[in-house]
Amino acid sequence: MALSANCRSTELIVLSDNSTRWNSTYYMIKRALKLRDQIDAFSINHRKELEKDLLIEEEWDQLEAIHNILRPFKRVTKRLEGRAEKGERGSLWEGLPALETLLSHVELIKTEYSSHKQLAIWLSFLC
Repeated sequence: MALSANCRSTELIVLSDNSTRWNSTYYMIKRALKLRDQIDAFSINHRKELEKDLLIEEEWDQLEAIHNILRPFKRVTKRLEGRAEKGERGSLWEGLPALETLLSHVELIKTEYSSHKQLAIWLSFLC
């Protein structure tokens, strides 16, 4: 019942979250949004097997919001990656402004999504 069963090797397949990779949730959601039509078609064809695991419109909207929320975190982690041998990437002096940027982002999105019950609960765990 794999989603990629009907895909050629050059086509995209869904990605799985990986707890050891910081941005894997972001990339998993990004790929799911890109493959939404294929996921929906697969879900319709396998409705009985999936039962309650079908994504409804509200859940797709939540994924879109989470994708937008996580984007700055992905950008900052990619920016800070690297060897700071020349002081160009991953240096300590870059870390504090990056944290300040992310904290400001979290405060902004908490306000923006405060009326969205599920996302507000999820965001309350950020800080």
